[in-house]
Amino acid sequence: MKVFLKKKNIAARKLLRIKRTNNMKGLSLLVILIFSSTTLFCQSKTDWFKEAGYGIIVHYLYGLQNGSLPWNQGKNTSWDSCVNSFNVQKFANDVEVTGARYVIFSVQQSDKYFCAPNETFETITGLKRGLSTSHRDLIEDLYAALKAKKISLMLYITGNVPFKNWPAMIKLTDNNFHERVVKNAYQVDEVFVNNWGKVLAEFSNRYKGKVKGWWVDGAYPFVGYNDTLLPLLKKSFAIGKRRCNCGG
Repeated sequence: MKVFLKKKNIAARKLLRIKRTNNMKGLSLLVILIFSSTTLFCQSKTDWFKEAGYGIIVHYLYGLQNGSLPWNQGKNTSWDSCVNSFNVQKFANDVEVTGARYVIFSVQQSDKYFCAPNETFETITGLKRGLSTSHRDLIEDLYAALKAKKISLMLYITGNVPFKNWPAMIKLTDNNFHERVVKNAYQVDEVFVNNWGKVLAEFSNRYKGKVKGWWVDGAYPFVGYNDTLLPLLKKSFAIGKRRCNCGG
């Protein structure tokens, strides 16, 4: 525990000395969480994670980054333009200053916006690239910038998305969608998990070994995940041979 706290304190002091990152107006490394290497999951194939020490998680989201306030990009644009403006080199430089050895970066969360293209999602939902998914593959660019500094990349995504965009959710599931909404929380079923799994499998197959692991949030019992559906979701990552921590 003392070692963990020492690492957190050192990292916090380093973060306070970081100058603003132009591409995100200071957001990139100010709105983060620092994790001990033992807080997510421990398996034999994740020894690198334990040895890495601490890392940084960044939620790069439409509702946070695409706005005129000081802690986001400083202006309102299309999502495509917002993603295009992200300077991965400056971000990687700032991560390096903290001493973090890995980054967990969100592909999306809650809504329909992805910081990378996904043909499967576009086909199922009918949402054209540039409106929901970006033309730029920010994940590929992040990987290249972080790899140059020997910093590992993991990805964050959710298991019940895009629950804040019901038109897209209806496309991903069946006609009984509205009957399975409980207290404004969508209840997943096999149809949805199969479709959502195809979306995730496209990412897993594309990035493969470039991504060290996946943190899948929101795969909880209260949204419908159970002993049948959770293994079905995990199979989505088998193509890329990456470890998945499903459930948040």
